[in-house]
Amino acid sequence: MTKMDYLELLVDEIHSTTVATIGSDGHPQTRIIDMMYYDEEGVYFLTATGKTFYDQLMEQQYVAISATKDKIAVSLRGKIKNIGKKNLDIMFEKNPYMKKIYPGDTKDAIEVFRLYEAQGEYFDIKYCEGYYNNWKNRGSSDRVFYWKRMYWMQTVLLCMSAKMH
Repeated sequence: MTKMDYLELLVDEIHSTTVATIGSDGHPQTRIIDMMYYDEEGVYFLTATGKTFYDQLMEQQYVAISATKDKIAVSLRGKIKNIGKKNLDIMFEKNPYMKKIYPGDTKDAIEVFRLYEAQGEYFDIKYCEGYYNNWKNRGSSDRVFYWKRMYWMQTVLLCMSAKMH
């Protein structure tokens, strides 16, 4: 699988993720956020201005994302950037339910964030066979690890290049 395959899985198959930031008390805060779109530059999500989550994103410019569905899990940690309204129309077209959540001009309060430089893991424990794939932007190498009395796991290190910004 390529980086784009993993991003497609995250956005189109899993979709709803747990996103973590650090609260004002210094402890992690999580919330469920849908990953709305992806392209070569990263993964996109949105939130409304005026929320504590928005303020944390603007201040920290870093998130941790975890998602799971049907014994497949994806986790990413990385830098984010507020890109304003860019890709907002595409995100609403790909996710028509958003038009009900933000009808009419209420979507004016929404801003788009791009996770553009990240690393993470992909786990698939559905099968008894698998592999560990250490994947980087410039290529990949597969390594197989055997565990006694355990399911095989497929783990992939996802690295989005620093040039994505």
